Amino acid sequence: MTPDQPLDAAFALALGHHRAGRLAEAGALYRQILAVAPDHGDSLHLLGVLAAQAGVDETAEILIGRALALRPDYPEAHLNLANLLRGQSRLDEAAEHYRRALALRPQLAQAHAGLGLVYYQQGRLDDAALCHRQALALRPDDALIHKNYGWVLLKQGDLAGGFREYEWRWRIKDFPVQPAPFRQPRWDGGDLTGRTLLLHAEQGLGDTLQFIRYAPLLQRRGARVMLECPRELVRLLGGMTGLDRVLAPDEPRPDFDCHAPLLSLPHLVGTTLATIPAEVPYLAPPPGLIAPWAARLPPAPGLRVGLAWAGNPRRHQPEWTAVDRRRSIALARLAPLAAVPGVRWISLQKDRRPGLDPPPPGLTLVEVMDEVTDLADTAALMASLDLVIGADTAVVHLAGALARPVWLLSRFDGCWRWLSDRDDSPWYPTLRLFRQPRPDDWESVAGAVATALARFQAAGLEDAPG
Repeated sequence: MTPDQPLDAAFALALGHHRAGRLAEAGALYRQILAVAPDHGDSLHLLGVLAAQAGVDETAEILIGRALALRPDYPEAHLNLANLLRGQSRLDEAAEHYRRALALRPQLAQAHAGLGLVYYQQGRLDDAALCHRQALALRPDDALIHKNYGWVLLKQGDLAGGFREYEWRWRIKDFPVQPAPFRQPRWDGGDLTGRTLLLHAEQGLGDTLQFIRYAPLLQRRGARVMLECPRELVRLLGGMTGLDRVLAPDEPRPDFDCHAPLLSLPHLVGTTLATIPAEVPYLAPPPGLIAPWAARLPPAPGLRVGLAWAGNPRRHQPEWTAVDRRRSIALARLAPLAAVPGVRWISLQKDRRPGLDPPPPGLTLVEVMDEVTDLADTAALMASLDLVIGADTAVVHLAGALARPVWLLSRFDGCWRWLSDRDDSPWYPTLRLFRQPRPDDWESVAGAVATALARFQAAGLEDAPG
């Protein structure tokens, strides 16, 4: 900004930098404008947006708050403050600012959609669906709103509608996973007879473990089925019925006719709640691994229970980092589990740093995960456990796919795949859910699990030979 440059021209230049992604240049100009005009509300607001984009939430809230103090009738500032508060799980405050934005500008589609996400996290699914429909009426081609509406429908149990809406994810410009650049066409759900189909993982390990169940179904339709997946899954999935070939992303791809991302398969085959392919087990550990891993466990009496309590924070993806903060559990908050006698706890937590997350008194963990090299090892370890208990991570999906008894510790706003208002899962017949009764209440979950574990143990003793 030069001494003779009008504020409006300087702000227009800053805004152009911001929209083009030149954030440092935009921030420098906003600050120069504020040095001359401290009450320039637009610059305060957008400097706050920059701070939010950089993850500086406290600074962002202060700056946007200052902008709103100057201009209480500023709908975009209410919207962005609401987005910030929602990311911090301050849902009631977020909802209030979304409503203020809509009172000022009823046609602000992003505010309808944001309020819908608040309702989704609060478990108000009908309200969430209505808000997303209102947003889509205003912005029918907004891929992000369609994708989020898909989450709502899936959690309501409308799998056909939900997976159809979820296909819009590929049109989201900054979606964390981008479409694979294959020259071959994406499979459209048509005839597979005599064709080679390449399935490819697109998101987390748990997603791959959940949706690889479709491979046998596709093979029965006449396809030769190949899978490209993270290397830590290759050895486990290489022995799966329904897969002709499994390869890691850095291996040469054989010829194939068409491809499909794993999370598109439910849509392509028309899955409903009644038609989920839920036969388990559909995975098994390599037979030669089971005995060596059993030998690594102490030969103590009582139940052997595997425990996993934290996920991957994915710090390079802010939206998923926020989800991980809600799904992961500080080990100390599981103190009621330590009171259950006769349980040998086996850690299933990979890359654990005990000093940063100490267990509660009385909960002693057997640590063997440093010896685990991939999910085949983890599967073999699970074969010697009586029960697996875990937060919403790949560990739970692996146990379910192996048909091991598994208890899921679910956050209040649990993932769409676990539906709502039920403690079982149509995806995994051996899974039982323990849901938070209110946000961040892991103590109630731990207490319920401890009670159930004591009963599980008693039932096992009653069934044991005399």
